[in-house]
Amino acid sequence: MKKKSAFLYYLDVTAPFYYFYLIPTAIALVIVSFDFSFNGLFPNTISSSISSQHKFLNDYFAICNFFVIGLIVINYLRYPLPATHVKQIRQHYAKLNKNQQSINGWLGIVFFCFTLSLINLNWFFINDEPLPPYKEWRKGDTLTYLNSFAHPYISAIAFSLQYVLIIVITLIFMNVLDNRKYRSN
Repeated sequence: MKKKSAFLYYLDVTAPFYYFYLIPTAIALVIVSFDFSFNGLFPNTISSSISSQHKFLNDYFAICNFFVIGLIVINYLRYPLPATHVKQIRQHYAKLNKNQQSINGWLGIVFFCFTLSLINLNWFFINDEPLPPYKEWRKGDTLTYLNSFAHPYISAIAFSLQYVLIIVITLIFMNVLDNRKYRSN
C-alpha cells in the first residue's frame, strides 16, 4: 500500500485531495459554457464592467477557496494526526538543518499568515480597465488579462490554478504548524 503523506492529511480526511481541484474546475467549465447574466456577490464584482462569466468565475473560485481553507483549518483543529504521520514529521524535521528548521519558527508563521491574507485579498481586487497594446504591458497585465479578458475557458483554468496555489500554501502553513507541534526536542 502506498504511504500517505502528512502534508495532505487535512484534505484527505474529508475526500481525496484531487477532488478539491477537479470538481470545482469541472463545474466552472460547464457553467461558463452557457450565456447567462450574473451581477456578482462581492461589492467589487458587482461594480466591475467585466463579463458575467468572468464575474461568476471570480466569485465562484473565491467561495471555493474560502470554503476549502475553512475545511482545512477545521480539520486541523478537530482531527489530530495519526501516529504514523507524527513519526513521519519527526523524521523529516530531524533531517533538516538549522536554516531549514527556521521556517517553522514564529517568523515563518507570520510569513505564511501574511502571504495567505495578501493572496486571498486578490479575489476582491478586479481590474477592469482596458489593457494597453501587448507590447506595452506592465507587470501584472498578463494576470489581469487571464482573469478578466481572456476566453472564459482560459480564465477558468487561470482561476483554478490560482485557487490551487492558495490551497497548497495553506497546506504548507498547516505543515509548519504540525512541525512546531510535533518536533522532537
